[in-house]
Amino acid sequence: MPTAQLFAIFPDLRGRAALVTGAGRAVGIGAAICRALADQGCNVFFTYYSGGVPRDLPEASEGDYAVTLLRDLRARGVRSECPRE
Repeated sequence: MPTAQLFAIFPDLRGRAALVTGAGRAVGIGAAICRALADQGCNVFFTYYSGGVPRDLPEASEGDYAVTLLRDLRARGVRSECPRE
């Protein structure tokens, strides 16, 4: 199904706010949900658990994924925040 048709079946989310939990991995489901909501104009507040980040990944320093996701969401033109540990 083309992307334009997918957006047509969802309600208008511009200006709404969403809380997404479990968005600590760059390619995880939580981060994907955050990006999908932001693409539809929804402001996003997300939480994450940094204790589960594998330390064998070079880019996996604590909070890196959250900071990267924050920048990505804000670049999409929506307000986004996450709690600091």
